[in-house]
Amino acid sequence: MGLVMTDDCLPLREELPRHGNDHRFSTRAWEATADGIGWHDPTPSDCWLASSRTVSVVIPAHQVGYCLPTVLDAVDSQHHQHRVEVIVVDDASTDDTAEVAMRHPVVDRLVRLPERMGAATARNVGTALASGQTVLYLDGDMVIPPHVITNIATRATDTSVLVGFRHNLRYEAHFQDPHVLTRVPDLAADHRVTWRPPTNMVLPYSGITLLEPLDGRPLAHTRDFIDLGYGQRYHDWDLPRMVVTALVAVPRAAVLHVGGFDPEFGRLGWGMEDTYLGACLIAAGLLVIPLRQVVGFHLDPPDAAEQWRHKLAGWPRTLARYRALLELPAPQGRAEHLKRGRRHIGPDDVRSRYHVTPAQWADFRALTGDPADNIPGVRGVGVGTAATLLAGGLTLDELPASGRLTGAKGAAIRGAWEQILAWRDLIRMRTDLDLPLLPTGRPSLALPTPAKVIDALGLW
Repeated sequence: MGLVMTDDCLPLREELPRHGNDHRFSTRAWEATADGIGWHDPTPSDCWLASSRTVSVVIPAHQVGYCLPTVLDAVDSQHHQHRVEVIVVDDASTDDTAEVAMRHPVVDRLVRLPERMGAATARNVGTALASGQTVLYLDGDMVIPPHVITNIATRATDTSVLVGFRHNLRYEAHFQDPHVLTRVPDLAADHRVTWRPPTNMVLPYSGITLLEPLDGRPLAHTRDFIDLGYGQRYHDWDLPRMVVTALVAVPRAAVLHVGGFDPEFGRLGWGMEDTYLGACLIAAGLLVIPLRQVVGFHLDPPDAAEQWRHKLAGWPRTLARYRALLELPAPQGRAEHLKRGRRHIGPDDVRSRYHVTPAQWADFRALTGDPADNIPGVRGVGVGTAATLLAGGLTLDELPASGRLTGAKGAAIRGAWEQILAWRDLIRMRTDLDLPLLPTGRPSLALPTPAKVIDALGLW
């Protein structure tokens, strides 16, 4: 089974209930070939399936100098017998994060972002540079046991999101602890496994209020997330929310297909970029499958309480962004946007590939839709139909009187006419606005040129 092409006019919110999550066929088929190893059993390094997939570990890192040596030591201590690529993307840290990564022998590539861009952008950069079939996203404060990468490499497929878990350790509990690499994390410490929510207050994600105390067991009570398929919920939890990038493995091709992480989340605040990626991958047909044996320690910073206050203060903004994106079509076919060696489309490309002129581009994309701009377009109108309708240099304004709007597609265009014109306005760049050079009266900091950013990221 490959990636599913979704209905490009259906909002993501309506697309998600069309997808189940019964992964038992996949897990049982794997167990049948794994020489007696259970799906949730730690996998020995000599398992014959260990070479099934190549793995790239992508670590977004910001101000994690206090724990990054331990994180990288844990990656270096994996008993996996096959090559693993390790990419660290430093999100403009001002501590010794970059220096730690640069010195550590397990790191294959270090990228330093020129300014703070957020974890979503950092992961996108790492994904674009990765060469593995499977990308293991590992936060810069997560310590994993030695068997984790082998567990992932043996089970990963093109159509599965493999979810790991985390056991939070307070700074006082792990600081200068020489034994943290030998300790065993507790699965039950993760909120997706043991959940005791507050009562008599609105839970922001779902909007529900629990009146009685709840001893929640999301993982167990949903049968390893199976019962969260088709848009179902377990109180405040749904399937996209189970995709947490502190420790999760995904097929690189699928991440590229849906356009990676939305970088706007990083600009707005903390959280929800992984939930949105999970929703997009589910809409693309992937199954979300937990690995109970894949649990890592999350190492708190010394100022954890202050950081959590800052994160939660921005969460309403990222949650609002997520809800807004749910009302747009599920992104798909965006691999070219993140692929190395990609190029811009010029006027000649527009004429040769799409058979319209550059002046018709906004009209053309208003009809076909454009995932890059979240323009849904008219259902059933593809690039061929749109080019035929606009042949001879015709514009949208001339189309109703042209006699070309015939049949079912013509009726669909007439029925969505006002919306099509609005989409065209959204696509067009306004050049007739009289804007002062300094709207605020104060000059902003000069932004780096695109060429400098590309050069700093080592992408050219």
